Amino acid sequence: MRKRWPGRSGDAPAVVWLQPAGVELQAVTGQDRAEQRAYLEGVLAEGMVIDTSGLAQPTADDGHPQGARLCAQCGGRCCEHGGGWRAFIDLTLLQRWRDQHPGRTLVDATAAYVAMLPARHVHGSCLYQSAQGCAIPRELRADICNGFACQALQAVQRLAAADAGAAVVAITFHQDRVERAALIDATATRELELPL
Repeated sequence: MRKRWPGRSGDAPAVVWLQPAGVELQAVTGQDRAEQRAYLEGVLAEGMVIDTSGLAQPTADDGHPQGARLCAQCGGRCCEHGGGWRAFIDLTLLQRWRDQHPGRTLVDATAAYVAMLPARHVHGSCLYQSAQGCAIPRELRADICNGFACQALQAVQRLAAADAGAAVVAITFHQDRVERAALIDATATRELELPL
């Protein structure tokens, strides 16, 4: 017998699996800010551009609310990669900021990105990942950050593209233990009681 879900007609929703993202916050220190500034000054001095030509181009922002809800449920595990790559900020991104701010310079762009650092960030992740998500506005983030879609997100996007009202159960697990679960559809995210 197939289980029916509250508020939905039809079969049980698909299931997607998530790994937990870090949740422990720590201060962005003066040293963190100085290191980020030095990195950005190095980007300018070297003219560093991150080559993304070989990357697949899924998109995280596809207009379906289920995708955004899934990302919120996850909490930004993909942002851990931004830690080692300093939010993927390169010359192209700094030039984009300058182009959006007429009369400003690339040095101003580096100062603006340092100023965007939050007071606290997720431990072990990108310096810009705060408790509320990325501290960099979407239009000023690296294309890698805006475009990356993990397998779970891609699956949700495919389902939502086929059915705008599609629902999924997102299960977050760690070391063979379910930590949390939620029913996600176009209108809401509903936490599910454990065990399922």
